Amino acid sequence: QGFYRTAQEAFQNITRHAAAHQVRVDWSQQNGTVTLAISDDGRGFSVDGVNSDEHFGLRGMQERASMLGANLELISHPGQGTTVKLIMKV
Repeated sequence: QGFYRTAQEAFQNITRHAAAHQVRVDWSQQNGTVTLAISDDGRGFSVDGVNSDEHFGLRGMQERASMLGANLELISHPGQGTTVKLIMKV
């Protein structure tokens, strides 16, 4: 359920903010690690300029990752889209 809710929030963020034309969803399981990666070709943003305390969607994704014992990676640059990765050892 944590993976599902993280994906749901990522899709909502893409819809609200990214102005993306394409979205890619990757799911992989290798060497005891499960990875969900959701990438878009939208606006992107500066990750350094984001305070997750003020952005409830990002904070929720981070909290879910923590509850799962997983890592959340957020990769984004202005004009270059965004990738959200949820990585968990199984």
